[in-house]
This record gives sequence, structure tokens and C-alpha cells, in this order.
Amino acid sequence: MEDALATLETAIGDIGMFRWWDQRFPRVAQLEFGGVQLWAPPAPGQPPAATLALSFVDPVSVSFLTRGESLPDDWPARLHRDELDPPDVSAEEITLRDAAYAAELIARATRVDTVFGAPPGEVDWVAAPVKLVFWAGSAGAAIAAGSLNLVTHDGKVPLDEVPDAHARWWAYWREYWDRRDTADPLPKDWLCEVTIPILGSPPS
Repeated sequence: MEDALATLETAIGDIGMFRWWDQRFPRVAQLEFGGVQLWAPPAPGQPPAATLALSFVDPVSVSFLTRGESLPDDWPARLHRDELDPPDVSAEEITLRDAAYAAELIARATRVDTVFGAPPGEVDWVAAPVKLVFWAGSAGAAIAAGSLNLVTHDGKVPLDEVPDAHARWWAYWREYWDRRDTADPLPKDWLCEVTIPILGSPPS
């Protein structure tokens, strides 16, 4: 599970964006990310879908974090209503595993708005079965819950399949660039276009 969570952090954090959120408290809090580097079968003539929802079941703490003054106070409500441009996830500021780093990220907030359950300062992040703390520029979130479901438009994705889906995405990335300037390119994919690893080589 640790390896799968680490891979999920990378798949979301590399060039992902915080697109939307919703809730059905007290049962579920759900965050949706775009630009996620996990392979999913594409529709004909389209690139693979790059949207993934993290559905936190039985949440005990759900808070939105803000730092600085660049966002309106009601930015979570605006993001929920699709009235705010999705902020880019900060690649080095996301954790699904590390309780100490979760606390460090929360401490970077200048404002914490707890919308359900206990404030993050009252949460035992070590004991939390599921956790997510991240920043997307000046916006962030901190969630502790009982369990986690990964959901795409095609249904649930088992957590243990995440490493393979990430590896398959990189294989697709290689094929995309191999065919990009040929007579038989793959459909245009902005995710591939902006993903340029150091020295032009993807992770092994």
C-alpha cells in the first residue's frame, strides 16, 4: 500500500490540478483532480482521460487551507461551483502517507476552514487510516478518513493497480512522442505535451 500511495502522490502531483470537490457528509468527501498520470482506456479519437476522484469514506476531518491573500475567502465554494480556475497542485507539497509532513504542510496555512469534523490540529495524523494533505498554489486541503476509493468515469480503480496504471501511462507517453511527428500520430494530448522529464527520459 505504501508504494501505491507514493505512486499516487507522484501521478497527481507532477502536473495535476485541483478541479472540484463535493461532499455527502457525514459519509463521504470527494476531491477531483485533473492531469493525473494514470492510464485509462481512451474513447475513440481521444487521448486517455486524466481525471481522478479521491473519495474519502467516513471522514473525521475535512479542512480547506489557504496561504497568502491571492484567493477570495470563499474559494472552496467557488471551486465547487466551477467558478474558479483549477489551481495546479504543488508537486512537492502533497502527501498521502507521511503524518509528520502532513502536519508541516498544514502549518503553512494562514487560514484553516474546517467544513466537517475536527480541526486538523486535533487530528492524530499517525493513527488516521487514510490521509491527504496538499497545496495547489495558495489553496490546499487536509483530510483524514476511514477509507479511500479511487474513482474514474469508468468506475473504481483498486489502489494496488495504481503503480501499473502509472507505468502504463509512461509507456503511452513514450509512444505518443515516438509517433508525434509521424504520419500516424496519436490524438493530441496536452498532458503528454507538458510532461517533459529531466534529460527527456521518463522514470524507469
